[in-house]
Amino acid sequence: MSPKVSIVIAMKNDGIYALRLLKALEKDKYKNLEIVLVDDGSKDNSADEIKEYVLSEKLKNVKLFREDSEGVETARNIGIDKSTGEYIIFLNPKDEIDANFITALMLTVENGEQALALTGIMEKLGTEKERVLYSSLTATKKPKETTRFYRERLFKKDKRLHFINNKLFNAKIIKDHDLKFEKVKKGAEETSELKFIKKYIRVGEIETFITINKPLLITQKLERVSHRVVNRKRSLEA
Repeated sequence: MSPKVSIVIAMKNDGIYALRLLKALEKDKYKNLEIVLVDDGSKDNSADEIKEYVLSEKLKNVKLFREDSEGVETARNIGIDKSTGEYIIFLNPKDEIDANFITALMLTVENGEQALALTGIMEKLGTEKERVLYSSLTATKKPKETTRFYRERLFKKDKRLHFINNKLFNAKIIKDHDLKFEKVKKGAEETSELKFIKKYIRVGEIETFITINKPLLITQKLERVSHRVVNRKRSLEA
């Protein structure tokens, strides 16, 4: 059987979007999925809507958990703890995915644990719904320069690396190293998502980035931070 993929979705007051995403995931050609939804203290009936749909459709691969407004980081950490898949994908409720999104990412697993696969991405900007396709890198292997300089250069060049929701993560790397999403202060140099990605790459000794150039994910505007390289001596130990 093909490896199980856990889809972790943290939601809050956006059940209508989570329901749309859930239906889209059902249409993906990759079928060995576990969908872990974590409701972060919604004030509306988001969780009830999801629960009602899951029961009506008799979906056995969907798990729903609730927690009391502790933030998206805590919700995602709960999702990690409750997931049982060999691979994890983090999605946001408002994300829109191509029917081949998961299938395409899973075609890359033959490259082993020391690879990070990511898809092309479109970002919705403002009320005009303007979409921007970020420039893409081809599959890139680590050159002879030191690893930390190489990684930092990639993060500066390809902004798709800053997104959490267009990537396939190996669950063993996450759980063996007890990786968690950390809360960051407003105006922090790096987002919680970026810190998590960098830690994953570092502890997993990721040496290869496999990019799928098609924009298989449409997401909302990324939270901007003042990410920059302070100097060439700085490592990725976020």
